[in-house]
Amino acid sequence: MTKKLGWISLMAFLALLIPGTVLMAQEGQPERDPLLKMMEEGWKPVAPGVLQRSFEDNKVETFAVGPEGIKWTIKQLRARMAFLQKENQAYPSAETRQAIASYRKQIAKFQKELRSAKSESLESAIEKTGCSVSYSSYANAAPLTSTAGVTSNSSANFTNTCGYSATVYAEAYARATKNGVTDTFTQTDGPRSGANVSASATATIQGDSNCLSTSTSYATYSSITLSFSASNSVCPVENPAVTISGTTWESFSSYGCRSKTWTTAVSGGTAPYTYQWYLDGTPVGTGSSYSRSVCSYDDPGYTLSVTVTDSGSRTGSDTHSVSVSYFEPPPTCWQGGMQVICNDQIQ
Repeated sequence: MTKKLGWISLMAFLALLIPGTVLMAQEGQPERDPLLKMMEEGWKPVAPGVLQRSFEDNKVETFAVGPEGIKWTIKQLRARMAFLQKENQAYPSAETRQAIASYRKQIAKFQKELRSAKSESLESAIEKTGCSVSYSSYANAAPLTSTAGVTSNSSANFTNTCGYSATVYAEAYARATKNGVTDTFTQTDGPRSGANVSASATATIQGDSNCLSTSTSYATYSSITLSFSASNSVCPVENPAVTISGTTWESFSSYGCRSKTWTTAVSGGTAPYTYQWYLDGTPVGTGSSYSRSVCSYDDPGYTLSVTVTDSGSRTGSDTHSVSVSYFEPPPTCWQGGMQVICNDQIQ
């Protein structure tokens, strides 16, 4: 989500730190409470100097202003570091340890800034008329769409014509288990500082259980910090795809029966699987295959189906038609003197 701040928007956020302050009206425009305007856009005050709004998929955006905002930012960074420390204890990796070390440095930097932080005066903000600030902070975590697993990505960027030097940071984490083995991946970018700067990170892991993906990013300048975090813990496994193979047509020219077997092929889902076979809707057996006698008197046939359930209670099914035909052969006849004998019977 990209934000552009001229002097009006900047005053609005600074005004949040000064109880009772309203935005000074531009010429020909009525005064309007900046906090009310932001609340109409979905922002909610959650602490002094801190606003938040939520989006789908567990995304949360935070706007932190002034010394109180710096305190909030430090709290967020500590929480993120604690999360990665816990994950690293369970699933150690060099990338995660690197991210933890990066957060330690950033926390120390913000603590140093907090000791010297001062709220910018409204008068000072007015002097920045015409100043252009553009920045964004984005994070996303979601299931993979074509295969089991999770992905996450984050980004932050900052540009301005005000002489500000900003800091941006992006971090993404993903974890999933496949065939009993748990893998994780952590990627960080930054912190990077400058007048025009950006950062991005992506983490993707394939698996069918124990899935988790999270990401966070921030852009901070002057006394304003924008952060965006997201998380996802759904392990997106597709339903089993089931195919029955075996005879589809049996032809008889005499009375009798033949033993036949139908088997299933299963892809997707999570093993182990359970099977339920049906003959014309009636349960007839379990197992990955089904056998029965196909007889001439089964003409014109029947319908076989199987439902497969995986360990996650996801199901898949297939239906298989079996046609049975019985054709009585024509009689074999021969001339015996004045008589016609067919199949040893005098006609």
